[in-house]
Amino acid sequence: MTAANHQRTLRLRSRLEDYQAYLGTQGDVWDAHKDMALASFGALIAMLITFAINRSLQRDFASEWAESLRVKNSQPLGEDEIARMLDERE
Repeated sequence: MTAANHQRTLRLRSRLEDYQAYLGTQGDVWDAHKDMALASFGALIAMLITFAINRSLQRDFASEWAESLRVKNSQPLGEDEIARMLDERE
């Protein structure tokens, strides 16, 4: 290995260490991926708990939820129609 190649290798290692320090990976390149996976799993658990509480307190929760997802107006709303609806509200 020549001196120029050795210096280039040292510069690349230094940059890699700088990037890892900036990202705060603490030596683990999968750190951000693990954080996102845990956050997604926590959000899923929170949604399931909320669903279970709502289902136990509201017996018609499923039908209410299905109704909220139903398309109320089958006609597409363009910019002109939205402007007309806003004018009617005022």
